[in-house]
Amino acid sequence: MVVACTALIVALSGTGYAAIKLPAKSVGTKQLKTAAVTNVKLARGAVTASKVGRNTLTGTQINEATLGPVHSATQADSATHAATADAATTAGTATSVAAPEAWHLVGATGEPLFQHSWQNGLNSSDEPLGFYKDRSGVVHLRGRIINGSPNNSIFQLPAGYRPAAGKYANFPAACECTGAQTTIVSVQGSGFAAISDGSVAMQNGSLSAGHYLSLDGISFQAES
Repeated sequence: MVVACTALIVALSGTGYAAIKLPAKSVGTKQLKTAAVTNVKLARGAVTASKVGRNTLTGTQINEATLGPVHSATQADSATHAATADAATTAGTATSVAAPEAWHLVGATGEPLFQHSWQNGLNSSDEPLGFYKDRSGVVHLRGRIINGSPNNSIFQLPAGYRPAAGKYANFPAACECTGAQTTIVSVQGSGFAAISDGSVAMQNGSLSAGHYLSLDGISFQAES
């Protein structure tokens, strides 16, 4: 009886041991219940990049705040084209830059008037006398004019389009002057007299009737 009981105990112990000790690699997907492996069962860092399926993660699973800046981009939402993302940060301001102003045509409604018999050239190819100020504050003149009185004002620039107060700016200009092909055109700043402030004048030489003076290419910084 003692021997029989001892044998029974040993047999039962062996079966229990075998039941709780599983052979290596014997547990597969079929043996795991649905949702059996929970988050707390996974060790930190257990799931690596090689274990993640390609294109299985979306923006929902990613914390955008942990992403660094994009170093280069061929296109950005705020710019039609951008070579780098850094450059694209300033591209948005380009739409807020005002277009350059239109030419002010001397003699037109609301614009300065011709003085001392000066007038625009009569040929269709002649640019009318005009001026404008660019974004940098530089004033540009243009135009072919005729029949004026030398050493007298052609027209007066308005305030904000003149050289420094109390100063003259002198520029060579092409002309059909008697005995010469160039002359001097002076542009006067503010602070002289109401009839001469901002005056643009031909300073020397003389023109026969129908001969021209060109103000093309004259430019200067507006300071008064």
